[in-house]
Amino acid sequence: YRSESFYLIANDNVTCLGQHLNDILHHKTYDVMLVEVFFGVIRAELVEKCVHGSRFQFVNPELFDDEYEDRTSRVVPQLVNSRDVEIHHNVVCASMNGDFKKHGRFYIIAMKTMTHWHFLLWSRAENKYTHYDSNRELRGAVNTGAAKRTAMWMTKWFEEFLFIERDSEPQFVDCLTFPQEINPKLDGGLYMFHGISSLIDYLHIEDGLFNDISLDDHMSWKNSEVPKLRNCLFRRLAERMEYGDWTVKMKNSNIRKRRFK
Repeated sequence: YRSESFYLIANDNVTCLGQHLNDILHHKTYDVMLVEVFFGVIRAELVEKCVHGSRFQFVNPELFDDEYEDRTSRVVPQLVNSRDVEIHHNVVCASMNGDFKKHGRFYIIAMKTMTHWHFLLWSRAENKYTHYDSNRELRGAVNTGAAKRTAMWMTKWFEEFLFIERDSEPQFVDCLTFPQEINPKLDGGLYMFHGISSLIDYLHIEDGLFNDISLDDHMSWKNSEVPKLRNCLFRRLAERMEYGDWTVKMKNSNIRKRRFK
């Protein structure tokens, strides 16, 4: 099934190959399609927990994946022409869920820098970016630089679409307590997924105000737990996927479109 397509049961617009799921078990760099599947699973889980669907927003991970040389975000927005900035902003808008302008409180931005996944959390109430990186020792400066460039792009979008004050400079902090990889350059995706899951688990009820432990403690795990985390992640995603022939999916999709014309 490695070359076959699998679809998210809750939303068959979200898809990946069997190989992408298999990469979880084999220390491979996660494909951007797997990140989109993970975000889809998170959304489904939040619905099951009766959390407002727009509370957490997930930015399209393709936007800040430096694997593609033609990515607009590879440079700071000041160096990009206005038309390309507009296109970039439209892609961000397309990745939003529900009434994000009114209800979006936390925005999660995944980034891939030189095959390594790390992420930002932007809190609307605090106007603060927190950078979570599991490979600070070897590539901390490079990853932080990429995160700050990403923050510049997102701040430009927030100012235009969330009407954040342009004179209000957002705060940027590196989370120095975030767990570090056992094998740098191999487990960045796993650490990012588990970090995002831990964040949402902590913040989804009243922004974590009534939790008995601190956020840093909640996001800590031991290196000895990594194999278990890897297996749990694989099962967590795989059980929400179903195999499907893409030609049949397209045919059914076209039928639905004709039905509502």
